[in-house]
Amino acid sequence: DVNDYATDAYTYLYAFDTAAGATTDSVTILGAQYDTVRRQLLVKATSSNTTATLQAFVTSSNTLIGTLVNRGTKYNGKFRMSTNPVNITVKSSLGGSATAAVVAK
Repeated sequence: DVNDYATDAYTYLYAFDTAAGATTDSVTILGAQYDTVRRQLLVKATSSNTTATLQAFVTSSNTLIGTLVNRGTKYNGKFRMSTNPVNITVKSSLGGSATAAVVAK
């Protein structure tokens, strides 16, 4: 018992679980497409919490591609990239993430 460490009978020690109540959202990538002519990556995603900030990363290197724009219930991103990242991971500020293969067009 944590109170066994109290210095006297009138002192109480409290332990708090800081992970309790932590909010983790669920992220879904709706589409990831690389336009080989325009050299542009298009990303569409959703989060179960619309207050989240979503960022796209190159999965293999964890390099930040950019932040997606919140459009209410969906997030969109359009990023110039010299090469197809092949796989991307979208991470949320609330802890959720998802990974998807990028389709080249």
